[in-house]
Amino acid sequence: MEFSKKVISLVGQKVVIDGYMVKSDSLHKGQFLLTPNPMEINEEDDGPANDLPVHTILVKLDEKQSDLLLAQRDGLLRIEGRLELGREEDEEGQVSWIRIRMFPQSIKIISAGNEAIRFLTIGS
Repeated sequence: MEFSKKVISLVGQKVVIDGYMVKSDSLHKGQFLLTPNPMEINEEDDGPANDLPVHTILVKLDEKQSDLLLAQRDGLLRIEGRLELGREEDEEGQVSWIRIRMFPQSIKIISAGNEAIRFLTIGS
């Protein structure tokens, strides 16, 4: 896979992109996958082998919010953040090539009572 010169010129810059949160059977702390069309994966059955398109974006929350769980959000989302490109493998072996680090002000925290886990919604 090669990135276009235009995309490469945006690395480290603020970008705004619309897409759909990939539905998953498990919750992830501080990150989710974004695709141009609604999609669903079953990580329990498929593990890291999935049918997601190569241009799937890994959206990561700001480092100060990286321990928070994300609530599933249906419908088109508008994501604002800093663009990162290049191969990156996480501790579970999942590889991403395109990432957006969301700005902290893009997240609204919803309290879950006295529980330690907090869920987030994105957008308005």
